[in-house]
Amino acid sequence: MGCVGSKDQQKAAYDRLSQYQLASLEESKGLKKMPIPLDPEEERDKHHSISPCQFHNLFYDGFYAPYMSNPDYLMLVDVRDENSFLERHILSARWYGTLPLENLQDLSKYTLIILYDQHGSDENQDSNMNRVQSLLRNAQLDPFCICGGIVQIERSLPYMIASNCPGVPERQLALGWYPSIIIEDTMWLGRMEQGSNTTILLNLNITHLIHIGQTGPALAFPGMTCLTVNWSETLKGQELYNALKGAASFAIKAIQEKGRVLILGDQGVNRSATLTMAVLMQDKSCTLEDSFYYVKCLRPAVQPSPSHLEVLSKFETELFGKKISSVEDLW
Repeated sequence: MGCVGSKDQQKAAYDRLSQYQLASLEESKGLKKMPIPLDPEEERDKHHSISPCQFHNLFYDGFYAPYMSNPDYLMLVDVRDENSFLERHILSARWYGTLPLENLQDLSKYTLIILYDQHGSDENQDSNMNRVQSLLRNAQLDPFCICGGIVQIERSLPYMIASNCPGVPERQLALGWYPSIIIEDTMWLGRMEQGSNTTILLNLNITHLIHIGQTGPALAFPGMTCLTVNWSETLKGQELYNALKGAASFAIKAIQEKGRVLILGDQGVNRSATLTMAVLMQDKSCTLEDSFYYVKCLRPAVQPSPSHLEVLSKFETELFGKKISSVEDLW
């Protein structure tokens, strides 16, 4: 009897699999090409580690103001020896020796607690990293660690090292507001005023600037190519679609030429986010749904309006030959 039951279960499983395959084939009918899944690159792994890019986006997250202006937003802890900390450290970091070991529960006020060491790979159970992690977790806190440590931050994000800007108050540097990294070393999404910030443009080595609005940014440097997209909030229909396609083509060409693209809007959450999603859809051959959640993972404040999502749906249909994503599920 047991064997018969097993065979019946296997047959039922195969029947379900066949149904899924048939449904998949039905879904693929009419597609000019198959979309490629785009998973967020910035997922926190099982060891509670975050990449330098994710750390950057958390550090510079915000909406009307950077969240770092709230002293209870992020506590960044350097677990190296004191001399190494004093020589150089990440902006706003505190040395682990100053933690209130007798009252660690007081640290629960912080939204995020992030630790880092030299290389981000010290698995020694007696290391400062493991010791501090254990202390915090025993206090019911939930710290994260930066992959690659300060070495990787200094290599890929040198402007986040305090000692790299002598003479400038560290608090002032920490409250600077950088755009979100969308594609590492390739594309960023930010706010209008960031396009007029000399320090940001030079530190990110921006080569192509796309500004969504009626007037362009005040700054441009030799070798920088700027595009101003006259895309008002009231633009609709074919005019809106044409503006999106034109700007996306500009960005794609820049990416293919190994450029570094900064996309700017008023707050960096609606029109500019819509363009960023369109660029990802075309560059990565992904669906609207995948590009939407990918960008939202990296910049949580983004929320394209329903009309802009509809335009992206039309863009998806043109890319793949049929509509794949449900706009209603994204709004």
